[in-house]
Amino acid sequence: MSQAITNKDIHALMIDLDDKDIKVRQHARQALTAIGPPAIPQLINALHDPRDQIRWQSALILGHIGDGAAAPDLVKSLEDKALEVRWRAAESLADLECQGLAPLLRTLIQHPESPWLREGAHHALRIMMVKSDLGELIKPVLKAFDAIEPTITIPIAAATALQKLNQRDAHNM
Repeated sequence: MSQAITNKDIHALMIDLDDKDIKVRQHARQALTAIGPPAIPQLINALHDPRDQIRWQSALILGHIGDGAAAPDLVKSLEDKALEVRWRAAESLADLECQGLAPLLRTLIQHPESPWLREGAHHALRIMMVKSDLGELIKPVLKAFDAIEPTITIPIAAATALQKLNQRDAHNM
């Protein structure tokens, strides 16, 4: 995309995400994805839009952009009132792979009592397990979801995985 893209241009594309014509919506998604990081602030704001479809599309685009700056907001969207938004946010977190894993693990440590968070996190982690090289970190966390008291086991497993992830990242620097 051209460097001449302005916030006004991004805003116009955001409006097009709600167009009745599927081709207009598709063009807007593709254009916002191509714009990349400059579109992230408006896409993050749209995660709070009252319309489910706008939140869903914003989560989709954020995953396609692939910038970890969106990860904390995608984690918050795992508790969205709409199932399809929660599911899309989980898939977008999985698209972020390592950039999405640390914020997800931190939230699981802090708020394991949320069933919607656990459901979305489980979905994201299963995808990450297949798509990335993070399987050895993720496997014990997924196993913790199956325990009798997941609100106790998940934070422990998530903390251990986060510690290993941080050590791995420090070693790779």
